[in-house]
Amino acid sequence: MIAMDANIDVNALRREFQNALSTLLLNDSTFILGMIVKAVRVVATNDEPTLSTDGKVLRINPSFFLGASPQERMFLLAHEAMHIARLDPTRFKNYVERKGILNIADIQPLYNIAADAKINTELVNMNMKMPKG
Repeated sequence: MIAMDANIDVNALRREFQNALSTLLLNDSTFILGMIVKAVRVVATNDEPTLSTDGKVLRINPSFFLGASPQERMFLLAHEAMHIARLDPTRFKNYVERKGILNIADIQPLYNIAADAKINTELVNMNMKMPKG
């Protein structure tokens, strides 16, 4: 189920989310990623520029998600599922705590770039279509 902000085309978002999720679940190489997406809480919000996860909640910007092609939507969900599978949010939190870093805003973008590059490479190698930008 998707929790919603106001002013979101609920039916279109649910339909396209379910289509992308179903595609992940029906593919042997992405089935586990689909199961990960099914296991987390999904929230649609205009406060998020694209998609993100803290490992427990998947946040989706409806305009961004609906503006992507069906193949790109599948990539986007798989990408966030990979962050969860790789424990990226937990690993980042543990790193910050271990190093005693107080201002995470300085290093979080670098951590995200590195994690995204690794994930995107893996998904492209699986012949998934990465969104432009």
